[in-house]
Parts: sequence; structure tokens; C-alpha cells
Amino acid sequence: MAHHSLHHLVELEQLFDQAAHWLHPEGAFVAMDMIGRNGHMRWPETLAVIRRIWPHLPDRLKWDRMFWRLDRWYENWDCSIEGFEGIRAQDILPALLRGPFRFSHFVATGGLSDVFYDRRFGGNFQLDNALDTAFLEQLQALEDRLTATGQIKPVCLYAVLRSARSTTAPRAPVCCHDLTPERALRPVAGAAAGPPPIAPDSGFRSPYPAAVPPPATPVARGTPVSFARGGGGQTLTRWGWSEPEDALTWSLGIASALEFTVVDSVQVLDLRFVAYQPPDGENGSLNFMLNGMEQERIELAGLAADGHRLRLRQPLAAGARAVLEFGLSRPRRPDLDGGGDKRPLGIALIAMTAA
Repeated sequence: MAHHSLHHLVELEQLFDQAAHWLHPEGAFVAMDMIGRNGHMRWPETLAVIRRIWPHLPDRLKWDRMFWRLDRWYENWDCSIEGFEGIRAQDILPALLRGPFRFSHFVATGGLSDVFYDRRFGGNFQLDNALDTAFLEQLQALEDRLTATGQIKPVCLYAVLRSARSTTAPRAPVCCHDLTPERALRPVAGAAAGPPPIAPDSGFRSPYPAAVPPPATPVARGTPVSFARGGGGQTLTRWGWSEPEDALTWSLGIASALEFTVVDSVQVLDLRFVAYQPPDGENGSLNFMLNGMEQERIELAGLAADGHRLRLRQPLAAGARAVLEFGLSRPRRPDLDGGGDKRPLGIALIAMTAA
């Protein structure tokens, strides 16, 4: 039996080969584990649904009990940066499918609902609160619908596997709701791309009173916005940022975002930043997305010292709202790069000027 242990291991294939070798022909290998994105992050398509739901939650449900802070935008935290947590979670199901076992029984669930009931936010919900229970019930129904149609993939595995030498194992696995191991598999390719479209009218209706989103900060053309401590840039930051420092603000992990409106028509965003450079000289890339549309991908090795001039594929009209997302291929990894700083640093954003 492997009970939530596989997602801590790197040599999965070797372990499965050894287990199959020593297993009795009619024995069983039982696994309960996390099979979602590495580091227990959400895949882009699931993250898009969560970020659509998150603004409808009251602040009391957004309190992160792991980091002990209010999470206004939902941080898609990478747990693998320390302690091998979810280090190869996304490889477990593929390795089992191509490995030396045969699935006998298979159940897979989660992906959406576990974000809300797990240890980070689950303790905020009160089961004697009718609104909370209504929300959780609707959320589970939404997850079931999206999983059944293949729009999102499950992240929790409960399975019994048998030896290939078995003569008593069923010819086909017994599965829940016709969700086979093959149908539960989420291809890794495309994880860094923008989320695929999911119908906005998914049948989910929040039971909580409508929340008024905070107004987006206006950005005037030609006026630099500073991301230093006390600078106006702090009103633009959404997910994926650390606390501001004297001259800049570091992004954390692979994804971060800014949100603002433009006073005038804008065709260019001048971004002053420096990028973290891994100690082994490994090159990374940075992807820019504006309102869900990819703008440009740049290599960080040859980046100018003062940042990058981002030319927009389509100009932003005066008064338009903009969500600018930064996608980093390789942030700092404290477990690999060493040092006392435990943050997964990405880019140090100094200023932005619309032009």
C-alpha cells in the first residue's frame, strides 16, 4: 500500500518495477495519492474556474490558514519548492498506465472542490451555515459536470492494481462514473499556455451576496508607476507577488498578474525589471499575456538591464481594463538553488510606463 507517499518520490518507475517484481501474482498494489499538477498546483483550465468563483466569496472564506494571510486573488502555490512536496505528482498516473501493473479498481476525484475544503481554506467554512453548505454542494456538482465532460481532470487517485501475472484480476478495471484511468489522464503539454475556454454559464450560482470588485487603478500614458514600497504599483498587483521592498517588488513562482485601466489609448508597456538568474546559468523565458491573449515570449539570458519594451498585439482603447499576466518558465527553487531565502523569486518589477 502506498498512502499519499508517491507524490514525494522521484524514482517512480523504479519503485513500480520493484514492487511488481516482488508482488505475489495474485497480490494487490493499493495506491491513494495526488495525481494533479506538480507541486499540487492547479492546471490552467481548473485555475480559470477557481478565479471566476473566487471574487464571489466573502473575505472570511479567503483566509489562508497555511500562510496566515488574506488571499484576495487565490495564489496558485507551488508546494514542490521545498521538501519534495508533489515533486512528480503529475507523473504518477502516466507511470502506472505504462508500468508493470493492471488497474483492477479505479476512482479519481478532486481538482476544483479540494481547493476549498482542503487545509488552506477548508477550516473557514462552517457546516452549520446554510450558505456555506449550499456553496460546497454546488461546487461539488460543478466539479462533477466539468470532470464528466473532460473540461477539467481529477487530482486525487484511489486505485487497486494487480500484477500482470494475475489470472484472477478483472479484464477491465471497475471504475466510478465511467471515469477510466485513461480518461482521467491530463496531458502535461500545454500547462504553461493560457487556459482553454470554458463556458461562462456553467450552471454555478454563488449563494453569497454579490461582492463589489475593487476598482482597477487608472494608468496614464507617459507616467511611470513605481513598484517600490509606498509606490502606486501596489494597487495594481494581483496574484503572485511578495511584499514590496525599497526599490521593487518580486514576483513569486511561475505566474503573477497586474490589473489596471488605461486613461488613454496604449500600444506599448515599458516594463523595468530584473530577472532571477539560476546559479547554474540555466536560461529561462518569460511569457506576457494581456486579457487572456499571448503577447510575446522572451528569453531572459539576453535581457537588457532595464527590462523590456512590450508592444501590444492590439492597442488598449482609452478606459479599457487590462489584466497583464507574467508566466515564468523557471523561478528560483530554494530546494535546488540553496541560500537562506525560501521564496521562489521570479522577476523584480521596478516600474511600468504606458506609451
